[in-house]
Amino acid sequence: MAENSYAKNLLAQRGRRASATLLTWLENNVYEFVTPELQGEIRGKVLQIISEYQDLAMDMVASDTGTINEFWVEELDRIHSTLRSIDGHLQLSNSR
Repeated sequence: MAENSYAKNLLAQRGRRASATLLTWLENNVYEFVTPELQGEIRGKVLQIISEYQDLAMDMVASDTGTINEFWVEELDRIHSTLRSIDGHLQLSNSR
């Protein structure tokens, strides 16, 4: 069966964007209130969870069907959009 490289690239890109968006938000809004040790724990947990979700999605793409489920593409887009809107909302409220 042919590998679905488009889907793998899409999932990798979305995973990186989700990680970057969430970690940037944490740096700008949370890290100043917690110890460096806790910052490291939070960062590690965020990266672990996103990585595990991304691995699951990659496994689905590589499964016997070799097709990407449209539901999961929409879910990943929704997650990314939500993170982006949270970031935008917080930037607006911080600038007031």
